[in-house]
Amino acid sequence: CKFARNCLSDSWAAVMAKRLLGLYKTFSSERPFLAAAATGGSLCAGADVFAQSVLREDFSKPFQWDSRRTLSMGIFGTVWYGGPCKFLYLRVYPKYIGEGTALQAGTTALVDVCGHTWFLLLPNFYLITGLVKGQAVPDIKNQFLKEWFSAASGMTAFWLPTCTINFYFVPQHSRIAFVGFMNFVNKTWLSWVANYERQKERAAAA
Repeated sequence: CKFARNCLSDSWAAVMAKRLLGLYKTFSSERPFLAAAATGGSLCAGADVFAQSVLREDFSKPFQWDSRRTLSMGIFGTVWYGGPCKFLYLRVYPKYIGEGTALQAGTTALVDVCGHTWFLLLPNFYLITGLVKGQAVPDIKNQFLKEWFSAASGMTAFWLPTCTINFYFVPQHSRIAFVGFMNFVNKTWLSWVANYERQKERAAAA
């Protein structure tokens, strides 16, 4: 009986998962930019909460949530992945590079990482999250210039193979979702890199 109940439970979970994926596919196909914004914002915010709770200096002290930092990540994810990033994925890359072959997927990944990520995503990530956190523009610029190389290097090592897989194997309607879930890992790291000094200052002031 217990085995039968487990089988039924597993079957129900599989059916629900398939149904939810189907609903997401329909929503993303019909409202691609809205779906991308909701996915990117929620996953970036979640990644930051995870980064704050796991990657902290002193575990002997109670966890202090930096809600403004999480808000900055959520706003960035909503704005960037629901706007410029989705536009590139939906309108620009398929039209000018094409899709369906390994060469096209690799070329798209190279352009996306070494063009979009290096010179568009990272500057806007620092600008948007910095403004929401209350940083002055000169301070944002100095931090960005100081951290750009390490951030760009880490992003390249992570995203070049990931984007190749994304553009070759993942359907258009689910590409932002795939990027979003991989983003959970990547933005956990990027959030730590971009907020390392802020976290140290908050820990010292506590």
